[in-house]
Amino acid sequence: AGEPAGVPAGEPAGVPAGDATGDDGREAPDGRRALLLVEDDPRLRGLLERALVRRGYVVHGAEDGVEALDFWRAHREVLDAVVSDVRMPRLAGSALAGRLRAEGWRGVTLLVSGCADEEVFDLGAAEAADGFLEKPFTPDELAAAIERAAARRRGGAGRV
Repeated sequence: AGEPAGVPAGEPAGVPAGDATGDDGREAPDGRRALLLVEDDPRLRGLLERALVRRGYVVHGAEDGVEALDFWRAHREVLDAVVSDVRMPRLAGSALAGRLRAEGWRGVTLLVSGCADEEVFDLGAAEAADGFLEKPFTPDELAAAIERAAARRRGGAGRV
């Protein structure tokens, strides 16, 4: 979708929360929503962060599930969605989704992975997610999946 092939060295990977959010810290004045993007590949995380920012999101990044859980615990009130890779060191995305729900998260949780088989995908914990998107995907497909998951969560329709 016309995205750059790599992440230029030294380029910031996302928008700091205080720079793009409104008075309540949750939504920018122009209606952007805040999400936490959890991806252990720093180049891919940076690419996706910039692509989502261009599509109107305020993006916070985390490199694994443990870092994401820590960030979420400290900043849950500013987040609308968590988008997480499934396969990561320290805490897998599906386990992260389960922990977020167990701790009261009511926002959108979308899991992404290049491995859709049951060996990688913790199906029990993944039930806590609102949707799943298989890699590879374009930034437009990711944004659409986030919106579908949000619509399902608002409507109570379950997983995407």
